Amino acid sequence: MTQLRLAIPADIASVYAICLATADAGQDAGAPGRQGELYGHLYAGPYLDLAARFAWVAEDGEGVCAYALATDDSSAFYARMEAAWLPPLRRQYQTAISPLDQGLLDRLHAPFTLDPRLADWPGHLHIDLLPRCQGRGLGAA
Repeated sequence: MTQLRLAIPADIASVYAICLATADAGQDAGAPGRQGELYGHLYAGPYLDLAARFAWVAEDGEGVCAYALATDDSSAFYARMEAAWLPPLRRQYQTAISPLDQGLLDRLHAPFTLDPRLADWPGHLHIDLLPRCQGRGLGAA
């Protein structure tokens, strides 16, 4: 049986692993020598830290297998990311170890702001599911 629940700090490693395992258009983006944690730092960690009331996980008998991470105010969320989340990461990650990471590093060092095309939608979310959890209605739930 799969349980849906609010994420807790102990879920961070699982959430980061799911983020990496689904980061390449739903496929695994992990590769030898890659700084895979950058995906989690950019697209999962800030939600767990800055919008925890909108961070949900699905857990089955094997552990956390999916997440839904959201914010109800994208502009304010990105402002909090810029102020609190990104500065230490920008200091830590100055150069890419692998050429595969250059795009992520560029994204890390670029401002996070709301795309003007999305101004009519105040919030956003990320839903990612490992293959073992797909096709069971968890994304909809």
